[in-house]
Formats: sequence, structure tokens, C-alpha cells
Amino acid sequence: MKTKLLLLIIIAFVLIGITVFFLSQKEKPFVKIPFISPKKITVQLYFSSKDGLSLVPEEHQIPRLDDRLKLAKEVINELIKGPASANLFPTIPQQTQLRALYFHKDTAYIDFSIELVKNHPGGSSGEITTIFSIVNTLTSNFPEIKYVQFLVEGKEIETIAGHIDTTIPFQRRESKKVKR
Repeated sequence: MKTKLLLLIIIAFVLIGITVFFLSQKEKPFVKIPFISPKKITVQLYFSSKDGLSLVPEEHQIPRLDDRLKLAKEVINELIKGPASANLFPTIPQQTQLRALYFHKDTAYIDFSIELVKNHPGGSSGEITTIFSIVNTLTSNFPEIKYVQFLVEGKEIETIAGHIDTTIPFQRRESKKVKR
């Protein structure tokens, strides 16, 4: 009988201890833990600096997609939308549409609407900025892509704005500075 009573007293103290512990936890300030959505991923997009002489990476959240090709299209469409920061500038002309994108070996073929050419502001540095914004964005987010070939309306183009030969694929440019 005494052992049963002693056991009940011990159990009561343990339950009281647990209750006090949990009640004291509620009094502590709530620490907010950032929630990372399993439905979103972070990608790096490259936009123009204010002076137009360099490319600056900016992180964006986009939907998580299992299909690499659909994900690449989503990345380019996000690049077309432009930067979130007021300190950065878009590199792809307004109203430009992504028509198609596909991979062959280590090359991404990217097909834009005619607005890429028609609405481009021109200049050699502007053209270089547009090209390497796209190339660096794709190669940063998809390491398997080593080259990017530009197409407009489904065809190879000689140039976007009259200065840079776009008939050959481009490799990533590690320097963020735009060479003149």
C-alpha cells in the first residue's frame, strides 16, 4: 500500500513538473521561424545596373517545377518581367515574349518574339547587356547549360541591335562588367 501511494506521489510530481514546464514555455516570446515553401524555389536573375555597365544578380522566388524545361521557361519569363529592385533595370525590351526554349546537349536554344529586336533600345552595351543577362541567368540556374543560342520568331538572327553577331551560341561571361 505504501509503495502504491509513493508511486502515485511521484507520478503526480512528474505531471506537475511537465505542466509547469509547458506553461512556462508559453510565456517566452514567440520566435518566428521563416517558412520556406516547398512550392517555391529561389533563382538568380541578372539585370542591368543603373549605369548600364554591369549585370547584377537578383534573387526571385518562382514556382517549383519538376520538369527542367518548364522551370527554365519560368526563369526566363521572370527575367522578362524585370527586376524587383528600383536600383536595377530590365534587360529585355517590353512586350517581348518567350516563344520557345529547348535544350540540346549543353546548349539552350531560346526563341523570342520579334519585340526583342523591334523594341530594343540599341547600342552595343545595351545589346551585350541583354545577351549576357539571358546567358548568365540560364547558366547560373542550370549548370548543365554551357551555351545559349538566340532565335527570333523561330529563326537564327544575325544581331539583336546591329552590333553583336548572334549566329553563334554564347557562353557565360563570369565578369559582371559589360565590355565595350
